Amino acid sequence: MSQTDGRFRYFLYKVRISPTKWISPLQWSLLVAWLFFAHWLLFGWGRIVEVEYFRHFHGVFAEEVAFKAGILPNFGLVTLAMLALEAWLQALWKRSTCEVQAVEGGWRWLGRRGPEVVRGMIGSPGGAWCLGAGRWFFVPKGYVDSGGADWLRCAANGPSPLWHWRRLASPLLGLLVILLAGAAWLERPVIEHRTVLRRIYRAVESGNSAKIAALLKDHPEFRPWVLYLSVMPACDQAACLQSQIADRLEMLSIGPGYAGDGATLVRLLIVNGRAPLALRLIGGKGPLALDIAVRLGHVREAEKLLADGRGGRKGDMKATKALLRLQEGRYGAALGDLQRPEDGTPPQRMLAIRAVAEYLAGRCDQARRDAFLLMVPESLPQAAHSYDNPPTGLATLIDASQDIRAAASRALGQLLLGDGGAARSEWAAAEERARRAGLMGTLDNDRILLGLLDPSGPWSRPRTGVPSGQVAGSRKVL
Repeated sequence: MSQTDGRFRYFLYKVRISPTKWISPLQWSLLVAWLFFAHWLLFGWGRIVEVEYFRHFHGVFAEEVAFKAGILPNFGLVTLAMLALEAWLQALWKRSTCEVQAVEGGWRWLGRRGPEVVRGMIGSPGGAWCLGAGRWFFVPKGYVDSGGADWLRCAANGPSPLWHWRRLASPLLGLLVILLAGAAWLERPVIEHRTVLRRIYRAVESGNSAKIAALLKDHPEFRPWVLYLSVMPACDQAACLQSQIADRLEMLSIGPGYAGDGATLVRLLIVNGRAPLALRLIGGKGPLALDIAVRLGHVREAEKLLADGRGGRKGDMKATKALLRLQEGRYGAALGDLQRPEDGTPPQRMLAIRAVAEYLAGRCDQARRDAFLLMVPESLPQAAHSYDNPPTGLATLIDASQDIRAAASRALGQLLLGDGGAARSEWAAAEERARRAGLMGTLDNDRILLGLLDPSGPWSRPRTGVPSGQVAGSRKVL
């Protein structure tokens, strides 16, 4: 035995046998912190955050998925770590109440049991296994005397074997194994969620409908995510657009919901020629409601929206209100709405309305100048035109819409210049493109303008609220 005073206590409290003063308050503080965390996660703001995160993938199923794959795993992991910390603090408290005294021929233990005579010792993480009285005792590191001598070194009786299974039988290693196994078990729902999410994304990307159906049969909570992915690809074909509109309508019911999705759906319905359904979705009020009423020729409804203040702010929708004035036969008022200080050439829609208003008001020279501009719509301000559209988004649809409007613009310009045959040819091309792309609604405004100039043309359709006798009674040639 090395030179020592023969009294070994745990290094945290070497003066006398007594529990450290900070352990018990710390244990209670950890318990209170855990209770606050449990309330925050299970009933408070933490639950809201988890549900909102999963709502982006699962819509109406977010509550149950968040509880299974978010709230319970997090709660379990924190609880497991808290229990391990409490157990470690309790072990420290127990060790601080123990003292080992050297006696004649061995050791005396106070506060816990230990080997009175050490006949063998095997080192292990966090301490050592000591053989005495026919059994093994695990003694942790940290028992030192007043001079800092370690009891394990003082009590060692010869070298320990290089390999023994007890080297791995340590309470510290056991605690780590329990922590890792518990964490792995608690993380299973999270891993499963990520795996299914990844498999569904790959199935949607590859277009494997059979695999998607099989995955949704086992995991119906992922249907909102499939719907969201289905509306991402860019398209300019009628069938594709109608499928995306149907999926977006379903998304309104089960999610997921993102900022701007509702407005996007309404505008897609309008350009797809389903403006009445769009009107029902928005509740029949607001700037879009006014725009729909005007493009459908519902003059009285549009006037009522303006009178009731449900058509947007007073200075908004200048072109829409001018088109309404034209349908009412108030050509001067329409020009008053449009002929305000502008920076450069106005957009195609505003220019088309202004040209027709000038024509119907008898301002032939001005209408002729605008007609020539309408013949080259590519030079007019419009949304950015990309010739290398990404595989997702609305850019492809915007390009198709612009091509359709360009043909309609040329048709209007030809009619203003007196060439009805060329106007009909351009209009037929515009309608064919719109029918192929599923964008018949993009021609609503042009259909009204052309009908005001020539009610007998192929662009005419029944309208309500248009005063008879005021629709281009005698068509002039500019």
